[in-house]
Order: sequence, then structure tokens, then C-alpha cells
Amino acid sequence: MPAVTATLSAIIASTPRSRLLTIDLGEDAFPFAAGQAVMFGPHGATDRKPYSIASSPERVADTRRLELLIAFD
Repeated sequence: MPAVTATLSAIIASTPRSRLLTIDLGEDAFPFAAGQAVMFGPHGATDRKPYSIASSPERVADTRRLELLIAFD
């Protein structure tokens, strides 16, 4: 799948060491299967990291928003 530029619309602290990122997909379709991951990074950067998708395919199709749960040290 080609790279997609999308808007990061929310960052919510889930725990002291994790954040839930909500990405607004706009009108773009984003089909995926449960258990898949996305390569995510800042716009224009070539370095991307894989993150598991936290939302279900059905929820993303309905809301056009993708959620990623990011843990850090």
C-alpha cells in the first residue's frame, strides 16, 4: 500500500507510559485486517516505525479514524 498522509487529531494519555493516537483518515479508504500494523512517522520523514492498529476494521470504516496505542520508556 502506498504512503498516506493523514492528520493526527488526538493524543490521549492511556497510562503513564502509553498514549492513544487518533489519526483522521478523511475520505481515504483504509482497508485492513485485524492484527495488522502500520508504519508510522512524522510527515516528510523517511524513518518510520511499525505500530499495531488498536481499532477494529469496522470501527475505522465507520469513523474514518485509526487508533494506535503507543508505549514508550
